[in-house]
Amino acid sequence: MEKKKVQIPLTVWAFLGVIAILTVANLFSPDRAFSAAENRVLDQKPPFSLRALLLDEPGWTLQFEEYFTDQFVHRDVWVGMKASAERAAGKKENGGVYLAKKDYLIEKPAAITAVDANVKSVNRFALEAGVPVYVALLPNSICIYDDLLPRYAADGAQEQVIADAYAALANVTPIELAPVMRAHSGEYIYYRTDHHPTSLGAYYAYTALAQGLGFAPNALDSYTRERVSESFCGTTRARSGAWWVQPDTIELFSHDDACTLTTFEEGAATTQDGVYVRENLAKQDQYTVFLGGNHPRQIIEREGTGKKLLLIKDSFAHCVAPFLTAHYKEIHLLDMRYYRDPVQDYVRKNGIDEVLILYSVNNFETDRNMVFLNR
Repeated sequence: MEKKKVQIPLTVWAFLGVIAILTVANLFSPDRAFSAAENRVLDQKPPFSLRALLLDEPGWTLQFEEYFTDQFVHRDVWVGMKASAERAAGKKENGGVYLAKKDYLIEKPAAITAVDANVKSVNRFALEAGVPVYVALLPNSICIYDDLLPRYAADGAQEQVIADAYAALANVTPIELAPVMRAHSGEYIYYRTDHHPTSLGAYYAYTALAQGLGFAPNALDSYTRERVSESFCGTTRARSGAWWVQPDTIELFSHDDACTLTTFEEGAATTQDGVYVRENLAKQDQYTVFLGGNHPRQIIEREGTGKKLLLIKDSFAHCVAPFLTAHYKEIHLLDMRYYRDPVQDYVRKNGIDEVLILYSVNNFETDRNMVFLNR
């Protein structure tokens, strides 16, 4: 009896061919250290041993899976194709980012895991600081641009989070920033491709800070506004894979107050004129034009007399700090993600007059480094 030949459809052969081509391409494609499109460091190959493979020590198979995913050939193309497919299918989010109206890419709300602990850390610090302590929580775009969110998208209720946190603060003066940001919600006050406020948004936050800190803000028209980039692609674009969204513009606001910025890191200090690091506009993360990015400790100084402010902050404060320079002789900036020395001692040794804790709501909800405010 003659055996029937098995006919394999052309589509199966095509599928197997694609798998084979991609397998060979991945074998011979060099590993990349950084993805410019996603603006992040990529996982590298974990050290191999039979013990690590057979006993999965220490989580070797997961490490290898993450490495393979990050190093997949033409990864950036596949990420963009996935985002486009999600969009075509009617989905309104990708990579933890909402694909909002007007091409805004807005971070999904953070899980609230650290607010209570952070409030306790701030209260304890304020008891021992010996100087006035102010807290200002700057809303994320999800709070202010809630009208742009997809239908039924969770907005994180950030204004309620702020109200609850402020109600639990003791020996601290809270400063409301959400009302002034909401009052200007029709303006370009948050980037479309990034989670930070624009310089205009930072100016409006500064006006509210000025009221809370007890000084008159400079008028908007007293600043020289300079557009320094039309190619800024921020972190939400990187995470979402929404390559079709056009880049943002970056403006720098300049006043007559000359100052210097000193950055302390790994035992070394570097000083420059002004608070903008313009050479960073040539880097992938152009937001680092503001203060040069994240550092454990920095000091902004200007000539003349005035108070000394300690600014305990996350990166949302980087675009706000330049506006504060006109009102303080010195602004000391500490990032608790990297700074580990006793902050109360820092206040005393440096003759600090006031402390401002300025954080984005998302970070205040999730960051657990506020505990290092205290010994």
